Amino acid sequence: MIDVAADTAAFVWAQIALARAAASLEEALHHAQPAIERLTVIKSDGRDLVSVVRGIAEAQRTKLGEKYNQTYGYRKELDDRRARLRAKFGTLTDAELTQLKRLDELMVPVSVEVQKYEEEKAKIDSREKSSLQLIAATRDAMEQWAAAHREVTLNLENRRPVSAESLTDAAVELRGLVKRIREL
Repeated sequence: MIDVAADTAAFVWAQIALARAAASLEEALHHAQPAIERLTVIKSDGRDLVSVVRGIAEAQRTKLGEKYNQTYGYRKELDDRRARLRAKFGTLTDAELTQLKRLDELMVPVSVEVQKYEEEKAKIDSREKSSLQLIAATRDAMEQWAAAHREVTLNLENRRPVSAESLTDAAVELRGLVKRIREL
């Protein structure tokens, strides 16, 4: 994901540099056109990227589940034994009371392990959510940039007043999003 974002950013900024070096707005728009055309391809790659992010997160959750599977099995066994003893609560023998206390003590380290699992799973879930939000935001920013480019081009062709502010704003937003993706 980071490589795709970095490649995209490098390409887009190269096109912007060409546009800035242009002698006229018309020439600048002409230089930026390859970046606009590439955005269509990148948008399609973004759908694939969503699948990849979801697949990676699911694989991480599966691996995590395998790591803690034995802990969960042990916890279930302890819970079942405790439930059977608690069902007899008013009639427990001294030996059963001792066994219940021992089971409660055994649950402490198991609960710590379960908490670790929950924390690790929450990190995976959070990273997946953040990645998907960034992908969506980047896709939206690319669409805004392409729309702003089309608007400026049409205004220029129709000899209407032109403002490149929306084009610049979209490019700056896109750059910020790519930076955030790299930080993930």
